[in-house]
Amino acid sequence: MHGIAIKDNDLLIGTHGRSFYAMENISVLRQEKPELTTAAVHLFAPPTAVRRVQQAASIDYYLKSAAEKVTIQIVDSSGREVRSFASVPEKKEDKDKDKDKKDDTAAAADDDEEGGGPPGGRVPKVTTKAGMNRFNWDMRYAGARDFPKMILWAGNVRGPIALPGTYQVKLTVNGGDPQTQPLTIAKDPRQPQISDADLQQQFTLAMQIRDKVTQADEAVLRIRHLKEQATDRAEHAKDAKLTAAVDAFSTKLTTIEGEIYQYRNQSNQDPLNFPIKLNNKLATLQNIVESADGKPTKQSGDVFADLSAQLDTQLQALDARVKADLPPLNKLVTSRKLAAIKDEVPPPSATAAPSTTSAGDEEDTDTDEDEHERVWQ
Repeated sequence: MHGIAIKDNDLLIGTHGRSFYAMENISVLRQEKPELTTAAVHLFAPPTAVRRVQQAASIDYYLKSAAEKVTIQIVDSSGREVRSFASVPEKKEDKDKDKDKKDDTAAAADDDEEGGGPPGGRVPKVTTKAGMNRFNWDMRYAGARDFPKMILWAGNVRGPIALPGTYQVKLTVNGGDPQTQPLTIAKDPRQPQISDADLQQQFTLAMQIRDKVTQADEAVLRIRHLKEQATDRAEHAKDAKLTAAVDAFSTKLTTIEGEIYQYRNQSNQDPLNFPIKLNNKLATLQNIVESADGKPTKQSGDVFADLSAQLDTQLQALDARVKADLPPLNKLVTSRKLAAIKDEVPPPSATAAPSTTSAGDEEDTDTDEDEHERVWQ
């Protein structure tokens, strides 16, 4: 061993050869005590996480025995929830599906070099095994609503990055009393010229964009839910008049949907042939706004205002179309002794889409098992 050093919470080792090793986050070792081995549950104090330098904040906890359910909640200094995660019981068949999903994700990554692909980021896994567990939070708020098979170009639906400050991590095991530890998110020390006010403006705009993307995506979900119900009623009725009315209604809705989302996209490279639409433009704008720490440009604000106005126009058109066409269509439907078509946005559980990482994302969000690279000053 040629040299050994400690940098913050990392242990650095250099050999006499050409090897250099970093054992990241030894804060847990510093907190180890003999009595912890007899505790049923213990949440360790997380080390300070640095924006832009680290990809995630590591949250370590110890379970004396395997748990049925573990939840991790992050709240801000005002007590408002930032993000909440819960363990999901794993079935035997899920393991095979997870393997297939990883294979599909790897294959998709090969096709996504130009920036097209699935829009999300894989939600980190909350583990429940006996012994030491680590959860890596990407320091982001919840993302925008998405829908199955959505393909975005150079965009995604992940949430804005959290502001520097003090947060609280709450760990609850099997519904018992929560354990709480403070978590500090620090500013990137390489950019001392960036003020807290700059970051607040950036965060505010990013949240506004995220919420607008949710509006757009929920409009698509609403349209598709209406069309699915209408098609179902026509198939059951086998009535020419109702079928014609359903076709006309669906065509009008599809026209509005096509202004909000490029529904022709079926593969990661399709955006090369079909222009991106409003939800994609907004999602890409959030990427641009958050591409680096700093006050958002006037141009970003202007583009957001323009895209928001365009989306509002389509949302108003959707409301008007449903108001005008759905009541007479439902009159036809119910006259055939069928259930009326409901105008609603289906809940997330009913439209759950696989969350995968787009190769166009600037950061790798698949962080639940991996250690994170760090930029040294």
